[in-house]
Amino acid sequence: MIKKKIGEICEIISGYAFDSKLFTDNPLDTPLIRIRDVVRGYTETYTKEDYDKKYIVKKGDLLIGMDGEFNIAPWQSNDALLNQRVCKIWCSSNDVIDKYLFYFLTKTLKKIEQKTSYVTVKHLSVKTINEIEVLLPHLETQKQIAKTLDTVSELLAMRKQQLTELDNLINSIFYDMFGDPLTNEKGWEAKKLGELSTLVSGGTPSRKHQEYFDGTIPWITTVSLGKTFIDERDAVEFINEKAILNSSTKLIKENSLLFGVRVGVGKISINRVAMCTNQDIVSIVDVNQEVLNQVYLLNTIRAFADYFDRQKRGATIQGIKSETLKSINIPIPPMDLQIKFSLIVTKIEDQKALVQKAIDETQYLFDSLMSMYFD
Repeated sequence: MIKKKIGEICEIISGYAFDSKLFTDNPLDTPLIRIRDVVRGYTETYTKEDYDKKYIVKKGDLLIGMDGEFNIAPWQSNDALLNQRVCKIWCSSNDVIDKYLFYFLTKTLKKIEQKTSYVTVKHLSVKTINEIEVLLPHLETQKQIAKTLDTVSELLAMRKQQLTELDNLINSIFYDMFGDPLTNEKGWEAKKLGELSTLVSGGTPSRKHQEYFDGTIPWITTVSLGKTFIDERDAVEFINEKAILNSSTKLIKENSLLFGVRVGVGKISINRVAMCTNQDIVSIVDVNQEVLNQVYLLNTIRAFADYFDRQKRGATIQGIKSETLKSINIPIPPMDLQIKFSLIVTKIEDQKALVQKAIDETQYLFDSLMSMYFD
């Protein structure tokens, strides 16, 4: 087995600093790859600027994001231009195959990212990439390693797709049964959320008192939100009663709706156990259960996601006011229809839990293989 530096076996080209004044959102102009596009594999930015052909990226080319998170991914869309702080890398030696290099760098770049100090944003240089040393087993061994990782990666992607399809199924059933809540196309009676419930804000206990974070009461941030149901396993930390007494956080009873108004605006979950939240979350409590089912209400609020996005304000961290949430109109369908929907969702959530377990197991296998091959 030989060891070589990336600079000895690869070529790297850095992106060009295209003029942002010439950026457009017109698909008739030339697509431009920015750092946010590396992982997702598509762009919504275009440019009218002339360009050198050496900056053209083709489908399948390996790209590395060089600011923030050091991600590597194959480009998944049609030809586009390479913008600054993104680089393209390709093998120029017969000693290495592309897929082996991809998996090796996926692991190695994350190690570099973790060790890189920063003031505002982490930066990666081409020099650093070129100095990376890579162990190069026989080409047949490289192919076998890549094939094994491809198989597990494809299985992981398939299971994640299953989860997405189950979420889409819930969404489809919701609209079939209730129509669009924003237009209330079924013509049901509607009331403002503030008339049907009480909104309670959260808070963060003082970090000067670390003893506050030595308890058994789940405390969450918006990181925990998004799933239909959450419990103590989703807690960020655990606090005690003294923390509640000496801060603005509050104990929210189970089966309330927890909604992100800052950082993770629009993320929402139902808590299956009593828990506390930070100030980025507003809890929807005391829901009038004579007219509203929590699962129906959660999915209705989710339907307002685009509306909430348009209402976000803030120079650095954007959020919405709780009054914005209070003011949305909630259609009130017959309770038997809401309950029927809730039962369907509960069954689908059970299936999602099984799929998520399979995802976790497959991810563990993938991570273990990556460590075995490249650590």
